[in-house]
Parts: sequence; structure tokens; C-alpha cells
Amino acid sequence: MVHSGIPLSCFQMCLSDAPHIGHLYTALLADSLNRWKLLKGGTVDSNDSLFTTGTDEHGLKIQRTAIAAGCDPQSYCDNISIKFKDLFRTFGIQPNDFIRTTEARHKEVVKHVWMELDKRGQIQRGRHEGWYSTTDECFYANNEVEKLNGQAFMVSRTTGSVVEWVQEENYVFPLSKYLGTIRNWLSSCDVIRPKVYFPEALQQASIEGNLSLSRDRKRVSWGITVPNDESQTIYVWFDALMNYLTLSGVFSNRKRSSWPPTCQIVGKDILKFHAVIWPAFLLALDLPLPKRIFVHGHWLVNGAKMSKSVGNVVDPFFVAKSLSEEGLRYFLLRQGTPQSDANFIMSKAVNVINTDLVNNVGNLLQRSTVKKLNPSQTYPIFYSDSFHSSLRELGEPLIKSINCLTEVYEKQFDELMIYKALELLMEVMRQTNGFFQFYEPWREIDDRKVSSLLYICYEVLRICGILLQPAVPYYADHLLNIIMSDDDRPKKRAKKTSHECTVILVDVGANMNREEIATTDMELAKDAVEWIITRKIFTESTDEFTLVLFGSEVTQNPVTDDENIFFCDEEMQQAKIDWLRFIAKEIKPSKSVNGDFLAALIIALDYMRNYLGSCSERNITARNILLITNLGGLDENVDKECVEAVVNGMKALGINFSVIGPSVGKLSKVKEEIISSEESAINSKQKLSNAMGSFKMESAECIITNILKEIDGVVYSFAEALPLLQRFVPRKVNLRGQKFYLELGIDLKIPLQMYKKIQMTDFKLAAEKYSSATGIQLKRKTVYEKNVKNEEVGDDVIAGDVDSGSSNNLSQEYGPKIFEGETVKGYKFGTTIVPYNDEDQKEYGWKQENRCLKLIQFTKRSQILEYYLMDGGAYYFIPPALDKNACIVISALVNAMIGEDSVALTRYVYNAASQPRIMGLFPKRSKKGIDMFVGIQLPFYEDFRGLDFPQLDNPSTEPKSDHLDAMVAFVKAMDLTKAHFNSETGQFEESLRPRDVPNPKLQNVCKAMKFRALHPNTPLPIFEDKLLGGLLEPNALLLKSAKLVLNFSYVDKTESLNYLKANLPTTKIESPSKKQRTKEMKEEILPRMSADNSVLPESGKFIKTDEVDA
Repeated sequence: MVHSGIPLSCFQMCLSDAPHIGHLYTALLADSLNRWKLLKGGTVDSNDSLFTTGTDEHGLKIQRTAIAAGCDPQSYCDNISIKFKDLFRTFGIQPNDFIRTTEARHKEVVKHVWMELDKRGQIQRGRHEGWYSTTDECFYANNEVEKLNGQAFMVSRTTGSVVEWVQEENYVFPLSKYLGTIRNWLSSCDVIRPKVYFPEALQQASIEGNLSLSRDRKRVSWGITVPNDESQTIYVWFDALMNYLTLSGVFSNRKRSSWPPTCQIVGKDILKFHAVIWPAFLLALDLPLPKRIFVHGHWLVNGAKMSKSVGNVVDPFFVAKSLSEEGLRYFLLRQGTPQSDANFIMSKAVNVINTDLVNNVGNLLQRSTVKKLNPSQTYPIFYSDSFHSSLRELGEPLIKSINCLTEVYEKQFDELMIYKALELLMEVMRQTNGFFQFYEPWREIDDRKVSSLLYICYEVLRICGILLQPAVPYYADHLLNIIMSDDDRPKKRAKKTSHECTVILVDVGANMNREEIATTDMELAKDAVEWIITRKIFTESTDEFTLVLFGSEVTQNPVTDDENIFFCDEEMQQAKIDWLRFIAKEIKPSKSVNGDFLAALIIALDYMRNYLGSCSERNITARNILLITNLGGLDENVDKECVEAVVNGMKALGINFSVIGPSVGKLSKVKEEIISSEESAINSKQKLSNAMGSFKMESAECIITNILKEIDGVVYSFAEALPLLQRFVPRKVNLRGQKFYLELGIDLKIPLQMYKKIQMTDFKLAAEKYSSATGIQLKRKTVYEKNVKNEEVGDDVIAGDVDSGSSNNLSQEYGPKIFEGETVKGYKFGTTIVPYNDEDQKEYGWKQENRCLKLIQFTKRSQILEYYLMDGGAYYFIPPALDKNACIVISALVNAMIGEDSVALTRYVYNAASQPRIMGLFPKRSKKGIDMFVGIQLPFYEDFRGLDFPQLDNPSTEPKSDHLDAMVAFVKAMDLTKAHFNSETGQFEESLRPRDVPNPKLQNVCKAMKFRALHPNTPLPIFEDKLLGGLLEPNALLLKSAKLVLNFSYVDKTESLNYLKANLPTTKIESPSKKQRTKEMKEEILPRMSADNSVLPESGKFIKTDEVDA
């Protein structure tokens, strides 16, 4: 469903089988239209378009398919739904919301609509009979079925599905009452597109009769129970169609709902449900009807309909291995003709991709960007006199075609005739190739003529790249990156990424010491958490987590008043590979304290509420709480109000609740309670307290059963959960760098790409999990951790550019958005925002909107013991491979620092939600000759949340002047030069570990922060070398070299380069890997290109999308 203002939707995918190219095509139409609306309408955040979809998971067909597969329907749906989400992720399909009809939020809407129609008198109990198709999940009239020659059974004339005569008593909807209004709507509003499907829609709207809205639950048990009648199951199409209302928010408490949809995209086989039945429901509810229903044909395979029995179903994942993800996207959109069925032939797909994207677009890109024609590698200049004197013959018709292209392309794309739009674009590209070939610029000696010719070619490529973005976004983005510099290119809009947020509650109480099958529950719990983290890392998931331990004896960083609950990290983050080490080594069961899961649930809900409030703009698709416990630590005196608070809180926040860990014996009792209570769900008019009264709060099992029943949660034993967690399809995560700037003084900001280093100990833990799940032995250099989220990133740095002895991944500390606009400026300690004033900003450069590394001072390398600090986080900072200026500056600075044996101390800020840290930048030249910095976070891990931070209106605890002196000793407080060797671990460790014991110096720093909160208009004291001792003792030679770097403006590139070459002697002026990388890129992007377009690549591959930033 695409909403323009704007809702857009493609219909829910039925989960009767794995996804095929027909499913992919429907989703691609919706995704392309959504991207097109965003491209035309401005930023993503402006709500110009809303794209929704999901999976339809109820009904008799799913019920029978699950039984045939040997599993229960919910497990079957869970597995297939994951495949559809993987399909969307693999092919870059980015809906704003993805819903499953088994979700609690959807069930609530279905029941609400049912009761609303019942209240309006639109649902009556009656007897219904007719020809029913299990495959199509609908009844057919007598004139819609036929008996084929030689067959004993009847089939649908429309779909060919087998039908059977069914008689049963159920609920009916007066469909005939609305058919006249629907026919007028179809005829007068130009709703059905393409118009070839209008006669069929009108014919379906002429078939009189009522609609059966329910099924006997004895026959169809997998579905939503009819409110107040446990003998009936709501008709699957009524259930499925209501997903549009669920996603729109029309029945929620949203300030703004997205209704009606401007376009609903459906296959021709479900036209009846969307053109007749769906509008009838809306009319009965007095809701506006959709503005447009776009219908498309089916995909055939070599002229035959896809069929599992025939074995010709096309698996998009398999085909993409040959065509690439972007290649398959392009072929389906290029060859898919909505007004008729399309034919998938593999050889044709390869030919189309090679002809259009490789030999048409790619050939012009390669030939026009070579250094021989454009030595400066800058955007060419157009000379009007040269054009009119030398290029006019073919140039004027080409310019006319370019000027007309956008308008006609827009018209076709707005109508979703994408194949026509792409054909228009390719025709202009063919014309441009002819223009280039005719004038043979490689033979030309007139530079002005060559520049004018290249300018026209670049403009065509630029327009082509922009117009291709909705269809093949990564291919188009790569094209634009090649021909346009950062200064030339419009800023890319940030795209919200759908993700889930999860609080994982792990019981570490003494009750978890119980042994279960030769191991303790604690070990099983740790194993479950490790598998959750592992599958998220190796499926490239963008979901975010926080890990909470309850029942601990010692709380290291208390967020709440409960001293037995420990938040491992306050901010939600994506799964990180170094978490596995923390889980393996740091999580240990308590000896005397039991885990109170009710207290943990209440704190988790409070955390989730605060988290959602601080990141309301994020595209969160699901809110989850996972409880891992054996239920053995609950206090006998349970307050019933606590249970009610948990249930109410989960309902209010829309929490998906899961439990892992009850023993087999206890689990059977829990499941019996859930099953027995599912059929007698609480009437919506009944008070929650009355429902609670039906259960005695006598045991943890009864309590957890009641909570699970009320919010439709799920529960697994360890024996059930671990095999499920181990089943996933791992993917190699693409290496991406995060954009940072190194600020040297006021005028110089050097762009860098940041990658986080993976420690060998972390890698071994991840590899062990990965290999056991896949049977594949991992190599260290193939393990990367993805952390970039919706950010514009500069040129990639390929894995081979870094020291092969050190594997890299990306740093992920993406916290919630704390600030809105410029209303509050400050940095964050725990949950407290400490404001800063203009003088602070001038002195320290603390700006909320920038991540950066700001130089504080240089110091001798001997002053910092780097080895024992590696555990705090090691990063590589490398200049973008194609940024010549950045390579020169970093090369000069690195060589100067190596020569003086010095380290740069910088203030490191990741984002507006993170507190400033100190990072040492160690100069390094890799084995392949790449100049870079190794950044090491200094161990500033003191958590201030446990300290008594006064409110702004309470000035009674103002610090004294000696406390303020601690602020200037900020770095010295780290005790960097004091360490001891731990013979057990074989590593250096700091003598004073802030995590384990109070640090008086850092407490003084905290008091200085208190002063800042109480007196926001007083500037913080500056650093003084005498208080920092020898740690920051300046090095005269290095500072002299650095001063040269600081004295020029980075904006004037030509002047800067000349200045640096003359004043900063270095053995390498630009990254030695640049030429090699450029060569590899061109070989990769444009395989076996020929000047005359006559030689095609051997395969359909053109651009590897894993080298393109999303």
C-alpha cells in the first residue's frame, strides 16, 4: 500500500509456500513507486510516501500445508515469514511497515472491525452453501465453475483451482447491498489500472449474493476466533484485507492516520477481493475508498504457469546468484507488462541485462570517464561555441531528446508502466552512445570540443542515474558516485531502515544453577543469548538490542533503584561480535540472590517506554521483550497489581513477549494453561481485574501463563528454543566504513572512514557458532560486522586495503536521537543531558550534529601503553580511496608522526547521544603501504548514572573550586601510564579498573559536570599542561610539522595540494592502492567491455551491489 501523503501497498503475501518471482515482482512495483514518490517529493522524513506490506498467515490452506510439513501452523508461518523478510532485504525492498496477520496489533483491529460491523447490523448468522476452493480461499457461484473433460471434480473457471461443495452454518455479510455503489465507483472514478482489467472487475461486481464471513472452527481452526462465538473462525479474506486498516492507523490513537491509500498493487487473481469485497467492507464502515487499484499479470516460465508439481517455480534467491540482485530487479521491471502475463526465460534475462545495463549504460560510462579523455577526472565544462561549430549535427537532436525525457518518463512511471519508462531511458542512452561513437573524441585534439562532448555524455549519465534510482537504486547510486564528486552531487536523503528493538532479560540468579541434562540452566541461557547475537550478526540484521541481567549480586552500573538488575549497555545497539566474549566470560550466576522476573519485566517496560520516547522518528517495526529464566527465583509473596502493571504496560506499548527456559515439566503445565485459556479470551468489555481473578497467583508458572495469555505471547523450553535459534541462513556481511572528520584547527577537516577491529578472541567465539550452524569454516578476513545505518558514506575501502593480519569491522554505537533541531545543546551522561554554552562550543568544538575526532594534543608514544587498551575498542581510520586530498593530508601527517614517534590525542564523539571520549590515534603504515591511523578508545568507562546527580533546581550541592580543577585533569584521570601484566590472561590491564571500583578522580570529574548542569552559562575550564604532567608534553618537531597542515585551507584544493607537496616531504603523495583499486573497480563494474558494443560479457553480471552503499 503506497500512500502519497501518500499510502501505497502491495497485498499481503500468502505463506502457503516459499517466495517466487511473482511475489518479488509485486513487491518491486510497490518499492519502485515508493522510491519514485520520494525522489520527486523531497526527503524521506517528509512523509511523502508510505509503503506497507506483509504476510497473510491464516486460513485452511496454511493449516493443511503446515500439517503436511509436519509442524504446527505458527511455526510454519514463522519460518516462511522470515523467508519473505529475507527476500525484501536481499533485493533492497524497503517498506515503511511490514505486518504479519498473526501479530497482536492486527488481531485487535480485525476483532474491532467485526464488532463494529456487527453493531451496525451488517453481520447476520445464517446458512451458506456453494462451491469452495481451499486454494483460493473463497466460494464460487455456479456459473464460475466447470467440470473438465474426463474429470470427476469441478474447478474454478478463473483460476483452475479444484472446488468442493460445502454447506455450513456461519456468519454472512450483505454484499449485494453495496454492489450498485461499487459499480458506480468503478465506472466513474477510473479506479482500475490498467484499464484492460476494468471489464473483469465490473463483471465481478455484478454477481449477486451474500458473502460468508466465517468458517466452522472444527474445519478451520487456524485463524482468529469470531468475537463472542468460539465455534467460528473469521474468514481468512476478511482477516487479510483488514491489514490495510491496521497499517494505516485509522483505528489507532495516531494523530494522523494514512487513509485512504492512493494506490493498492495486486495480482490479477485477487482482483475480485480488492475491487468488490474490500470496497464493500469500507462502505459498511463509512470509510473512503482507495483512489487506485493497480493490477498486474502473472509471470510464466517458458510460456507455462509456475507450478510446484511441475517443478518450474523460479526461486529469486537462486536466480540472483547468476543475474545479481540488481540485475533481477531490472529484468522483472523492464520485462514485466502489467496488462498481460510476462515470460521468464533465463537466457533472455541475461541478454536484457547485458544489453541495457552493461553495453548501453556501462559502455558509455567506461568510455567517457577514462583518464585519456578526462585527465583531471572532474566534471567537464560545456563550451557553447565549440558545440555549435562541431557537435551540432547529432548534438541538437540528442539534447532535444534529453529535455523531453524527464516529462515522458515521469508520466509512464506515475502510471506504473515502468517497463515503458525504462525503454524510453534506454533509447536515449543508445542515442548518446551513437553520438559518442560518431564524433570519436579519442581522436580529437580540440580540448574544448572534447570537454563539450563529455559534458553532454556526463549529463545524460547523470540524468540516467537519477531516473534509474527507483528501479535499481544501488546500481544507479554507484553510477552517480563515479561521475559526480561529493561537492557536485546533491546530498542523499537519509532513508529510514525498518528494524526491531528488543530487551533481552537474562536471569543470573542462584536459581539458574540448577542442572538440566548434564548442564546448568545458566549455561543454556548463555547459549541461547549467544545464538541470538550470532544469527543477528551473520544475517546482517539491523535490529537493536539491550541486554539486562537480573538476580546479580553486584550491580556494576545501576540504572534503577533495584541493585540486583544490571543493564549491560544503556543504549540499544545492533548485535556486535564482541558481545559474545562478554556473554561467555562476564555472565555468571549469583550464589545467593534469586532472579525476580516480575521486577525485571517492570524495569524493562520502563526502559522501553523511555527508549521509544527518545527515538519516536525511527522506523521501529516491532517491540520485543525476551525473558530467559527457569522461573525458579520469584518471591512467594506476589503482588497482583505487579502482574496487572506488566500486562497493561505490554499492551500499551505493543510488546511482543517471549519466554525461553522453563523446564520440560513446568513447560507442559504452562502450555496447558495457555491452550485452555486461548479459546476463552477475555471479552473486550470485561475489566482486566476480573480476568485476573480467575487465576490464583500461587506460582511462577501461573503468573507467566496469565501474562502470556493476555498479550498473546509464546514460550519455549531450552530444548525447543536452541534448535530454532540455530536455524538461519548466514550471509557474508559487506564491509562498509563510517564517515568521520578529523578536525585539525578551525579550517581543516579531513574525511576518514572508520572500521572497528575484530579481536581474535571475539572472532573465535563467532566462528565457533557460525561453523556449527553452517558446516563452513570461517576465515578471519571474511568476518565483518555491519554498523552503518542510513548514512551517506564516501568511497568504500576494500578489505584488501588493510593489513591482512588484522580483520576489520565497523563500529556500531548508534544511539537514540536525543535532540530535536537546535533547541538543546549538550552532551549526555547516563540519562542526564548536560547543556553547554557558546564558549564551550568554541573552546572544545562540541557540536551535537557532527561526529568527529578533534585534535587535543600530540604526545610521545611512550607515554601511552597501547596494548592493554585494545580491549576498550580499536578502530582503523583510513582516508577515502578516491579522495586525493585526504590521502595526501593523512599521508603527510602519518609520516610526520611516525618520524617523531608520536600519538595524537583526540576528543571522540560518535553522535549526539554519546558522551565524549578520549581516543589515541596511532600512526600506521600497513603491509600494503596504506597510511592510516589506529584509533584506540582510552578506558574512560566510569558510569555516572549510579552517582547522585542533582536536579537543575537544587543548588545545594555545588562543587568547590578544587573539584573544578579535576576537569582540567580529564585525561590524567585515566591513569594511562599505570598497568600490570596479568599472567592468567596474558594481557596488560590498567591498575585501577573503573568498572570494578570507584575512581575518585573520575568522581571529581562528575562533580564538575554537576557544576555545568547547575551553571550552564559558565564555561568549563580549559586544559592546562602543568596539570596533565608529561602525558601531554608537546613535541616541538611534530608540532612544527602539524602547524604546516593547520595553516592552509582545505577548501582550496589546488592551493592545498601544492602547499603540502612543497612543505610536507613524504615518500607517498597519494595512496598507492588507488590505481590498483580503480583498476579493480573498472574490471568489476564493466567486465569485457568493447568500444563498439559488439562484445557481450560471458554472464549477466554487471555491478556487484555489495560494493555499493545503500
